[in-house]
Amino acid sequence: MFERGRLDHLGFTVPDEAVLDALDMQGPYVLAAHSFAGNIARVFAGEHAAGVKGIVFVDVLSPELRAQMTPEEWRTWVGADNRTPAQIAAYPDLERYDFDASLDQVEQVEAADPLGPMPVVVLTASVKFAELVPKYLDEGLLPPDVPRNFGEVIDRTNTAAQAELAGYFPGSMRITDTGAGHNIMIDNAPVVIQAIEDVLAAVRAGRTTLTGG
Repeated sequence: MFERGRLDHLGFTVPDEAVLDALDMQGPYVLAAHSFAGNIARVFAGEHAAGVKGIVFVDVLSPELRAQMTPEEWRTWVGADNRTPAQIAAYPDLERYDFDASLDQVEQVEAADPLGPMPVVVLTASVKFAELVPKYLDEGLLPPDVPRNFGEVIDRTNTAAQAELAGYFPGSMRITDTGAGHNIMIDNAPVVIQAIEDVLAAVRAGRTTLTGG
């Protein structure tokens, strides 16, 4: 059973061909995905390999982040990022995630059919969680058992995970000086727009990489 508002499996959110046809959306596609949606983009690309020709990742969550953390660090991260009972009580339809099931699905899809080369931009927030976590704790926005220095763990592991994701696509562009926090498309929309335009231009030119030819 799936709880109302709960997202246990990415397959329930990835558009199928019937949906795309109904929307009159014909490929090829360039995807732009933020945060958790990075996993949806990767599953969609894996299931529509012939149609997806480029991706812009906007400070995305990824299986690579989980792999960079110890099991204890990952449990802390999941606990900090889960919806609170107060949030759910205020809005029962609030979307909730099963992070492990979703990340497992990304790994399974890509293990079965690895994504091919394509123009990709990986945008990473430049505002560090080391600065934000103590503030969030003081404001009651995080569970009190989250260590005050946990932002340093997030910054270290996310930096490595974002680099690993970019390395998955030879010739990708990784942008870390975004002048933005996690919501880059809000804090610095022009950098996201430019990334999308760069990928679109590369796809229209028939290129399978963004840099190096």
